[in-house]
Amino acid sequence: MSSHAGPSSGSQVAVKQELGTVIFMDIVAYSKRPTVAQQKLLTIFIDVVRAAFRGADIVLGSGAIVVPTGDGVAVCLLDNSHDTSLTALHFVLALAQSVADHNRYQSDPSFAQHGWAPDTTAFF
Repeated sequence: MSSHAGPSSGSQVAVKQELGTVIFMDIVAYSKRPTVAQQKLLTIFIDVVRAAFRGADIVLGSGAIVVPTGDGVAVCLLDNSHDTSLTALHFVLALAQSVADHNRYQSDPSFAQHGWAPDTTAFF
Protein backbone atom coordinates (compact mmCIF):
# COMPACT_ATOMS: atom_id res chain seq x y z
CA MET A 1 0.00 0.00 0.00
CA SER A 2 1.31 3.44 -0.81
CA SER A 3 0.41 6.93 0.31
CA HIS A 4 -0.13 9.92 -1.90
CA ALA A 5 -0.83 13.54 -1.08
CA GLY A 6 -4.49 14.52 -1.40
CA PRO A 7 -5.38 16.82 -4.32
CA SER A 8 -5.92 20.01 -2.35
CA SER A 9 -5.62 19.37 1.36
CA GLY A 10 -1.99 18.31 1.45
CA SER A 11 -3.02 15.34 3.61
CA GLN A 12 -1.90 11.77 2.99
CA VAL A 13 -4.42 9.40 1.44
CA ALA A 14 -3.92 5.63 1.47
CA VAL A 15 -4.22 4.14 -2.00
CA LYS A 16 -4.66 0.42 -2.47
CA GLN A 17 -3.57 -0.86 -5.86
CA GLU A 18 -5.06 -4.04 -7.30
CA LEU A 19 -4.67 -5.82 -10.58
CA GLY A 20 -7.77 -6.87 -12.41
CA THR A 21 -9.10 -8.06 -15.73
CA VAL A 22 -12.01 -6.40 -17.50
CA ILE A 23 -14.12 -8.35 -19.98
CA PHE A 24 -16.68 -6.57 -22.16
CA MET A 25 -19.61 -8.48 -23.66
CA ASP A 26 -22.23 -7.18 -26.03
CA ILE A 27 -25.24 -8.61 -27.88
CA VAL A 28 -24.53 -8.10 -31.59
CA ALA A 29 -27.21 -6.18 -33.54
CA TYR A 30 -29.34 -5.86 -30.40
CA SER A 31 -30.91 -2.52 -31.36
CA LYS A 32 -31.81 -3.76 -34.85
CA ARG A 33 -34.11 -6.43 -33.42
CA PRO A 34 -37.79 -6.05 -32.50
CA THR A 35 -38.46 -5.10 -28.87
CA VAL A 36 -39.87 -8.54 -28.01
CA ALA A 37 -36.72 -10.21 -29.37
CA GLN A 38 -34.53 -7.74 -27.45
CA GLN A 39 -36.25 -8.63 -24.18
CA LYS A 40 -35.91 -12.36 -24.85
CA LEU A 41 -32.24 -12.01 -25.83
CA LEU A 42 -31.41 -9.94 -22.76
CA THR A 43 -33.03 -12.53 -20.48
CA ILE A 44 -31.07 -15.33 -22.17
CA PHE A 45 -27.87 -13.25 -22.03
CA ILE A 46 -28.25 -12.65 -18.28
CA ASP A 47 -28.95 -16.35 -17.65
CA VAL A 48 -25.90 -17.40 -19.69
CA VAL A 49 -23.60 -14.93 -17.90
CA ARG A 50 -24.90 -16.00 -14.46
CA ALA A 51 -24.29 -19.65 -15.38
CA ALA A 52 -20.74 -18.73 -16.40
CA PHE A 53 -20.09 -17.19 -12.97
CA ARG A 54 -21.37 -20.36 -11.31
CA GLY A 55 -19.32 -22.54 -13.67
CA ALA A 56 -16.15 -20.61 -12.89
CA ASP A 57 -16.88 -20.55 -9.12
CA ILE A 58 -16.81 -16.75 -9.08
CA VAL A 59 -19.01 -14.99 -6.52
CA LEU A 60 -20.37 -11.59 -7.50
CA GLY A 61 -19.35 -8.89 -5.06
CA SER A 62 -16.44 -11.01 -3.88
CA GLY A 63 -13.79 -10.45 -6.52
CA ALA A 64 -16.20 -9.72 -9.37
CA ILE A 65 -17.99 -6.54 -10.34
CA VAL A 66 -20.58 -6.49 -13.13
CA VAL A 67 -21.62 -3.25 -14.80
CA PRO A 68 -24.66 -3.53 -17.10
CA THR A 69 -24.34 -1.60 -20.38
CA GLY A 70 -27.88 -2.01 -21.72
CA ASP A 71 -27.21 -4.72 -24.29
CA GLY A 72 -24.17 -6.19 -22.59
CA VAL A 73 -22.00 -6.08 -19.50
CA ALA A 74 -18.53 -5.12 -18.36
CA VAL A 75 -17.12 -7.69 -15.93
CA CYS A 76 -14.21 -6.72 -13.70
CA LEU A 77 -12.45 -9.65 -12.07
CA LEU A 78 -10.26 -8.93 -9.06
CA ASP A 79 -8.42 -11.81 -7.47
CA ASN A 80 -5.62 -11.08 -5.03
CA SER A 81 -4.98 -14.74 -4.28
CA HIS A 82 -4.48 -15.82 -7.91
CA ASP A 83 -3.44 -14.51 -11.28
CA THR A 84 -6.39 -12.45 -12.57
CA SER A 85 -5.74 -13.60 -16.12
CA LEU A 86 -6.22 -17.21 -14.99
CA THR A 87 -9.49 -16.26 -13.28
CA ALA A 88 -10.58 -14.50 -16.48
CA LEU A 89 -9.68 -17.54 -18.55
CA HIS A 90 -11.78 -19.78 -16.28
CA PHE A 91 -14.67 -17.33 -16.64
CA VAL A 92 -14.41 -17.19 -20.44
CA LEU A 93 -14.26 -20.99 -20.69
CA ALA A 94 -17.29 -21.26 -18.39
CA LEU A 95 -19.04 -18.65 -20.56
CA ALA A 96 -18.33 -20.65 -23.72
CA GLN A 97 -19.69 -23.77 -22.01
CA SER A 98 -22.77 -21.88 -20.83
CA VAL A 99 -23.43 -20.64 -24.39
CA ALA A 100 -22.93 -24.16 -25.76
CA ASP A 101 -25.33 -25.60 -23.17
CA HIS A 102 -27.95 -22.99 -23.96
CA ASN A 103 -27.63 -23.49 -27.71
CA ARG A 104 -27.75 -27.26 -27.40
CA TYR A 105 -31.03 -27.20 -25.46
CA GLN A 106 -32.59 -24.14 -27.07
CA SER A 107 -31.58 -24.63 -30.68
CA ASP A 108 -32.61 -21.75 -32.94
CA PRO A 109 -32.72 -22.38 -36.72
CA SER A 110 -31.79 -18.75 -37.38
CA PHE A 111 -28.21 -19.59 -36.32
CA ALA A 112 -27.67 -21.57 -39.50
CA GLN A 113 -29.40 -18.90 -41.60
CA HIS A 114 -26.91 -16.29 -40.38
CA GLY A 115 -23.90 -18.61 -40.56
CA TRP A 116 -23.45 -18.69 -36.78
CA ALA A 117 -22.11 -21.76 -35.01
CA PRO A 118 -24.83 -23.58 -33.03
CA ASP A 119 -22.33 -24.27 -30.26
CA THR A 120 -18.72 -23.60 -29.36
CA THR A 121 -17.28 -26.59 -31.19
CA ALA A 122 -16.53 -24.33 -34.17
CA PHE A 123 -14.13 -22.32 -31.96
CA PHE A 124 -11.98 -25.22 -30.73
